[in-house]
Amino acid sequence: MKIIGAGLAGLLAANMLRKYDPIIYEAKSSLPNNHTALLRHRELKISEATSIPFKKVLVHKAINYDGKLFSESSLFFSNLYSKKVIGSYLNRSINNLKPVERYIAPQNFIEKLAIGCNIDYNKEYKPFYENDPVISTIPMPTIWNNKPMLDVEKPNFIFREVVVATAYIEDECDLYQTIYYPNPKLQLYRMSITGNKVIAEFIGSEINPVDDRHGVKTTEEYIKHFLEHDFAITSNIKDFRIQVNKYGKIKEIDENKRKKFISHLTSQYNIYSLGRFATWRNILLDDVHDDILVIQKLIENNRYYTGA
Repeated sequence: MKIIGAGLAGLLAANMLRKYDPIIYEAKSSLPNNHTALLRHRELKISEATSIPFKKVLVHKAINYDGKLFSESSLFFSNLYSKKVIGSYLNRSINNLKPVERYIAPQNFIEKLAIGCNIDYNKEYKPFYENDPVISTIPMPTIWNNKPMLDVEKPNFIFREVVVATAYIEDECDLYQTIYYPNPKLQLYRMSITGNKVIAEFIGSEINPVDDRHGVKTTEEYIKHFLEHDFAITSNIKDFRIQVNKYGKIKEIDENKRKKFISHLTSQYNIYSLGRFATWRNILLDDVHDDILVIQKLIENNRYYTGA
């Protein structure tokens, strides 16, 4: 079995399908380790499937709008936030601010997933001429450009780049909190604390931290400002990092086209699409776990379920 991509989806598949001795083909020279956005699990099934312990926590949420904090959402905030992050009016996570139980993977989760996996680095792999099944995490727009369905009009793949800035609070800190920023005048749309890790997410391909109201000049100062004024955290931060995610926010396409294309890849090329970008759905890693189980059954039964 071959798996394309050593991101979270590919590594999780390799762990859950070890009995097939899968080989992961990764285009980069090392683990991409490119998942910097917020990751909280609703269940323990990934922990159980990988034997990696997760921590059970209670997550608290709020909304910041024009400098004021709100503990309840509204249609106004929901629609404003949706338009800001994806350009359309759709249901988003800001709708529910009730405290929720979640499970947190260790900070070196990707490295732990990679232990024992057979990863072939610097491998630009094209999966279209294989007899053996191939699990692909390649984004659907990329695959569609290479192997389009001539009888189906290509969808308009709408997505927005986001920048994720991360840092660690130097003082002792074990918090699980999120604040949403629906104000369209701010690039920042969500800031979270997971343990002592700060995750700030911005719309766009680069951050412009200059804001006359706050008098900051760097992104690091920008984050420290919101930490102090919204979270009441005045500690220093360290290990500051910025990463651009091309498909930070995606808008789902016509469901019939999506399913037909996934089925087409499997029936014509023995390719099984896996992950948020390969299936072009707004899903969680918990959902990827379930999809892997479905793919395993399909491979064993040599058939494809088009309702994935």
